[in-house]
Amino acid sequence: MDFLKIFDFLYFFVISGLFILFMSLRVNFTIILCAFTIFLAYYDFTFLMLKDNLAYYEPFITSALYDVFVFLLFLIAMLQIVKNKIINVPCLFIIFFIALLAVNGLLHYDLSSFLVGYRAYISILLLSFSLLVCGKKVSLNKYMAFLIIFIFMPNVIFSFYQYVNYSKVEDFWFYSAYDNLGLELFYWDFFRDDLIRPFGFFTSTLGIGFLSLAVFMYSIKYKYKFRSLILILSLVAMYLTGVRTIFLAGVLFVSLNFLLSKDFPLKKIVLYLSVPVSFFVTIIAIKYFSSDLSALGRIYQWSEVAKFVLHNPIGTGIGIVGPGMTYWPDSQLIAFLYMGGGVSFILYFYCYNLLFKKMIGYHFAVSSSCVLFYLMLFQNIGFGFFWLFIIAIYFNSDNK
Repeated sequence: MDFLKIFDFLYFFVISGLFILFMSLRVNFTIILCAFTIFLAYYDFTFLMLKDNLAYYEPFITSALYDVFVFLLFLIAMLQIVKNKIINVPCLFIIFFIALLAVNGLLHYDLSSFLVGYRAYISILLLSFSLLVCGKKVSLNKYMAFLIIFIFMPNVIFSFYQYVNYSKVEDFWFYSAYDNLGLELFYWDFFRDDLIRPFGFFTSTLGIGFLSLAVFMYSIKYKYKFRSLILILSLVAMYLTGVRTIFLAGVLFVSLNFLLSKDFPLKKIVLYLSVPVSFFVTIIAIKYFSSDLSALGRIYQWSEVAKFVLHNPIGTGIGIVGPGMTYWPDSQLIAFLYMGGGVSFILYFYCYNLLFKKMIGYHFAVSSSCVLFYLMLFQNIGFGFFWLFIIAIYFNSDNK
């Protein structure tokens, strides 16, 4: 075990050193995004399998690599803002928002709760903000080819295997690790009507859902070799997950893609209203046409957070939401409303307005971002690779 601890420390410092070197040498940004994406996609699989196979259940310092990367990247972004004097309104707004959540959280919760909340929600925010500040031109086609070959295909193949061979939670590749670490697995999270909802190399079926949605959207918009096959595989994978919101997001993307290709009066207004209208249509459909407890729970969560924000206009900061915390909602926006109150709502619509102000001529950015804004209303997008996919779209230097 002493050898493992030494290896753990050496691996941590070597990888951290390489990360700093890559950033300082200004390595091609497409390579940096690809490296981040594959690291995040196989993060849980790598460390859970290491712990299980080595029977080593103490915390790995290496398992904190992601948080260290994000923090280092945030520092680099802040230095770049100061150095280049690019302090604009969006940057100031987000920095103020992060500071508000941090200070408010430290005033209300202990350090343990704060760290859980940070890892569950804030690290993704810092990662996205930092990459947007540090970002350079990206070859979206090369990035997506990398994602499809090294992440999508292995996960889809593994998911099909799980669908055929997994019939109980004891079959799961991470069951033994979870059991030895004292983590719970709930049958209803992974099975629907006694059929498994596959998860590939992730620990949640949502991972496959978001991954397949990203590939589906790219395949609808751009032509490449084996496009039809990949498109079919993405649809099958989305279906097997049983995540209805993913399908609704796919329908929204196709609809927006069609509208953006046409010219008609009030086009910009129709596009702008697409997410708010989709939200209310979804809520009404759930309320009057669904008896599924999971779906009905979304309405309850929205009603509860509305009451909370009325009594806590600026929220209560980092530490109120996350695994094992007071709240762990299904929606990303609901989580931030608990943390930041009305300020979170203002930031959400500010970014939404900014999208139509700055990116309206880039159709794929508009349609995929609207999907992101819609998903945030009903799902927790805790998978870093999906945010990196959106960032790659923003910095796309290929044919748009």
